[in-house]
Amino acid sequence: MARLACLEILREAAGLPALAVGSAGPVELRPVPERRQLRDLRRRLRRDVSRIVSPGHARLIAVLAMALDTRARAGELVAQRIGHLSDDRSRIHVTGRPQHGMDFTPDREAVSLSPLSRDALAQWLPIRSQLTETLEGSATALWVSLAHNHAGTTRDDGSHTRRRHGVPLQQRGLIRSYNSGRHRYGLAHLLPPNLEQLRRALERGSARR
Repeated sequence: MARLACLEILREAAGLPALAVGSAGPVELRPVPERRQLRDLRRRLRRDVSRIVSPGHARLIAVLAMALDTRARAGELVAQRIGHLSDDRSRIHVTGRPQHGMDFTPDREAVSLSPLSRDALAQWLPIRSQLTETLEGSATALWVSLAHNHAGTTRDDGSHTRRRHGVPLQQRGLIRSYNSGRHRYGLAHLLPPNLEQLRRALERGSARR
């Protein structure tokens, strides 16, 4: 309390308003992209899908195109499987997964895919096949890792176990690839810092229709 009193004295001397302690109210959500920014993003992805520069670039564009079509959360994206796609790649079955582990009956929906998503999948799926061809058993995840990475398990000698490329991409890896990819591929001015902000912008745009 003494520190708070000192702060109040200093703020008053500086002509600043008093601190509103204990009345923070609801947390303000980060701003989301406007409709024009989303249009510009789609236009840029349509251009870039024919100019793929790396496997990571192909995966990012395909993930973004899928997110634009399905408005899926990160957890819903990494849960997508090859078998969720229709044979002609024109639709995908999406299962809703709520945040924070709330009790919820999953809602499975068939979503039509845009030409952008179909073109992006045409670029990504051959790369995915190469990444998974040496794995044992059937590889079902739609989104897979591009390189070896440690699985977070530490051995007695302090080293980490390593996971091979082509294994299912985890939510943390998806978010990390989004954060790095928006800068690496010149999309930072079109994509918000957080993947969830993109999803909320798409939800808001859908509600306005």
